[in-house]
Amino acid sequence: MFSRMRSWVDVAPWVRLGRLPRILASPGYVGLCIAACLLTLAVANITVPISLSRLSIIRVDESAAYLIHQVSSTGIIAALTFAVLIWMIWTPVLQVVGRAGASLVAGRGLPSLGASIRLTGGRLGRSYLAAVVPLLCVAGMGLILFILSLPAVLTEWTWLATLSGWAIGLGAIPAGILAFGALFAIPFALVAICCEPDPDVFDSLSRGYEYLYRRPLHLVWYVLVSAAMVYVATWFFQGVAASASTVAGIVAGAVDQTEPLLSAAFGMIGLVFVAWQVTLSLALIGGMYLLLRRDAGGQELDDFWIPPTKPSASLPKLPDEADQS
Repeated sequence: MFSRMRSWVDVAPWVRLGRLPRILASPGYVGLCIAACLLTLAVANITVPISLSRLSIIRVDESAAYLIHQVSSTGIIAALTFAVLIWMIWTPVLQVVGRAGASLVAGRGLPSLGASIRLTGGRLGRSYLAAVVPLLCVAGMGLILFILSLPAVLTEWTWLATLSGWAIGLGAIPAGILAFGALFAIPFALVAICCEPDPDVFDSLSRGYEYLYRRPLHLVWYVLVSAAMVYVATWFFQGVAASASTVAGIVAGAVDQTEPLLSAAFGMIGLVFVAWQVTLSLALIGGMYLLLRRDAGGQELDDFWIPPTKPSASLPKLPDEADQS
């Protein structure tokens, strides 16, 4: 055991998560999250009547809570439309940024944004299917439980209702395990699809469920470390946003333009602030996937798949004389 411990990352692999803030210095990855945030606001304006002034610049959780409340108060069609569009927008973003986080944890550096986008685009169909499979399984189990409740509804026998209730209660437990596990299995499955050489939807989902139910303490520890990193980063971002807002206020006052120049400047500062938080959070999901893969399957962190690159130019053809002996 001690012969394999060469540095702190061998003793405590979670220390590798400290490499992930490097992604915040990448204009490409942060810009990708900024574009996704703008698309989210556009979709919200189209499907759900919201007030942009109620969206907080600093407190992302308050903005998310307000947005969820507005969505839940609308009709079922508008809410489903909003959920489907958000799912379509953020699925590839999570994969691209999550793959970058996994690459940093593996010590392979920050991958090219263009290459990650092309890789994710080629596997996007399987990625969307990975989020649908658990929902279909839960819906199928719910249908079976509904059928089990019909005899008790159609008859007035108390003992039959009791037996049906017991059966429904026992059957609801696996459905609950599947539904709760999907909250963790789906993000990890999305990362697995873009990080493994031969991705499979069911294999990727099984990885996510395995990491949750086979290594729950490891997962809890990584989540706590990630939450601490996001908290510290948020404190740093708040200082940067406050300083930037002060500078923007001075500039706007110097040119005698307070509105709408100042409002637009503050909005852009808040948008970049949110994009930083989202970028770091999604990268942490990719880093946790790689750590949990090591804990559950014993696969080394350095074993990170990189797609082979095509040669820029073909090899020259040998002359015919070279074939003659």
